[in-house]
Amino acid sequence: MRSTKRSVGLLVASLLACGSLVACGGGSSAGDSEAKDSLNVWLYQKPDGTLSPISPASGPDGMVMSLMYESLLASNPQQELVPELAAAMPEISADAKTFTFKIRPDAKWSDGEPLTSKDVLFSYEMAATPESGSVMVATLEGLTFSAPDDETFVVESKTSNFGLLLQIGLMGIMPEHELSDLPVKEFATNEYFTAPKLASGPYKFVENKVDQYVKVTANPEYHKQPAIKDIFLKPVTADVAVAQLGTGEIDLASVVATDVESVKSLEGIEVTTGETGGFVRASWNIDQERFKDPRVRQAFLYGLDREAIVESALAGQGTVRNSTFGPNVAGDDLEQYPYDPEKAKALLKEAGWDSSKPVELSWIAGTNPDRDAAATAMEAQLNEVGIKIELNQVQASFFEDAYENQAFDMVLYGGGTYTTESWNVFPINSCETWIPNGANIGHYCNKELDKLMKEANATVDEAARLDLYKQAAAMENKDPSMMWIYNPDGVWAANSKLKNFEGLDPSGLGFWKAEDWTFEE
Repeated sequence: MRSTKRSVGLLVASLLACGSLVACGGGSSAGDSEAKDSLNVWLYQKPDGTLSPISPASGPDGMVMSLMYESLLASNPQQELVPELAAAMPEISADAKTFTFKIRPDAKWSDGEPLTSKDVLFSYEMAATPESGSVMVATLEGLTFSAPDDETFVVESKTSNFGLLLQIGLMGIMPEHELSDLPVKEFATNEYFTAPKLASGPYKFVENKVDQYVKVTANPEYHKQPAIKDIFLKPVTADVAVAQLGTGEIDLASVVATDVESVKSLEGIEVTTGETGGFVRASWNIDQERFKDPRVRQAFLYGLDREAIVESALAGQGTVRNSTFGPNVAGDDLEQYPYDPEKAKALLKEAGWDSSKPVELSWIAGTNPDRDAAATAMEAQLNEVGIKIELNQVQASFFEDAYENQAFDMVLYGGGTYTTESWNVFPINSCETWIPNGANIGHYCNKELDKLMKEANATVDEAARLDLYKQAAAMENKDPSMMWIYNPDGVWAANSKLKNFEGLDPSGLGFWKAEDWTFEE
């Protein structure tokens, strides 16, 4: 997972990507003489333009940052944690309270300055400072950081914390020598991050031409020089992306499942599929009294034919989800919430649901056809059981105010990675991590669930820890934290001349090892 994966799930509010608008100037098409020096890549929606590792991020911004910032660790397409800026996986004390990282000796910033533990320490201390506006504050609370020498970074926890690595290891590191003079207050959204000068990853920022593209260029100081000089990341709609794959104006794009067969017929295009770590869901604003009763939330699940959405909108390329926890923890023993309109009606009646009051469902339309289909299905099917859904198509900017002020009824979005480490569920579900202090969008709160998860995270025995997480998954399944809908498979289409593309990291918010990509004429 490159880049921040911050909001481990604003990472969570846009989280699991993929959709698209007209690709505009800049960059070379596959048919141009300079095509081997540049690549045109699809972005499923317009980036917000704040490329800060510790600010609330949109998915497209995360994808851009995955090319620019490295983190101590990364999550590979197989959903395994691997070293990135760290020379190796950290040394962990037997009680999982102390984590010691060694920084890769060849790490540099794009201005040639060495990247040392001082940069790492600066980044984590800023991320842990509430005044900075960081989304990592709640995650880093109770931890202490130190840099005993230029190559060593140490994290200490007051309690055993087996989930710590995934929680903190994926945050992008920032340059201390470049940013130390910026004011601490609202550091995370400082104007600097609209056009950051320095990068530690394979590419560095060049420009953001609004509504057209974000351009990055090869970082000359990176330890492995990328073969492709320039990458243009273009926000275009899914249908336009498919058309431009055929004309050569787009070289790499995520493809909606229903377009797979038509894309396969395009000359010179190769399609790859793979599992993703995140899923599409709708979060209720549980600050509203009407959503507090678990029976109401269960009724939403029974009232939607999620299997039909997978079969129609995803052409069968996905699975229904019944827990925030990954499939390795949330097994088939959980309530599957099959489509059952009559049961949904009965639960709503028991809970005293007011069917006259509408529920506004907000989502970014036109970028992900499967999500558009899910929203349409929710409107039609939930209305039939007595839940009056009103669709509200929004822009990405809507979510900043909506989350800050809980100014929404329900939001539909995707993302996250919960299979690599179950503790990653905590930031989006716990009573302690309500936005803005974490990534819990809907203000869900189940103190017994929090207690069980904390016990699991502090349990040394691996089998016992897994059992506790299974208990947590069963508890959350009965008291739905959100309206789980489906896990889409990742489907990417690439110009056949593009080699070594392996896909995204499991969150869907970052490209995996772009420095290894080549474009062979």
